[in-house]
Amino acid sequence: MTETLIKTLKTADGEIYAPVDGNRVLLARCRAVVEIYERADKIDAVAGDSYKILMGYRVSLQCAKVETTRDTDADFLRGVSAFEFSGDFQRKDGVFERTALTVKPETLDLFGGDWSFHVNGSGELIKKLIAL
Repeated sequence: MTETLIKTLKTADGEIYAPVDGNRVLLARCRAVVEIYERADKIDAVAGDSYKILMGYRVSLQCAKVETTRDTDADFLRGVSAFEFSGDFQRKDGVFERTALTVKPETLDLFGGDWSFHVNGSGELIKKLIAL
């Protein structure tokens, strides 16, 4: 199986939220890049022909220049059960569209570094992101 980067989207005004005590709390602002990878396999058929089988997608969110908006430490983060990213994605027609993504953290550098997330999304959401 191979993984191929098929789309890179830069966002404006990225924000990372978490639910805390029933409220949606802004944790940080950042400049973000969404990368969409296609997972596929190549099948070699009879007579030298081959074809591709699409196995799915992996969507990654990389946040740079993270500016936290509250005290965010390991103790606080242990109590966070979900994260949401909200950002303005520029469509092909030049208009910015605010889109929210449910994300799962991979790395959160609390010392002024980058934050990276896996994007949880349906096939419809992935198709929407690819179409932007």
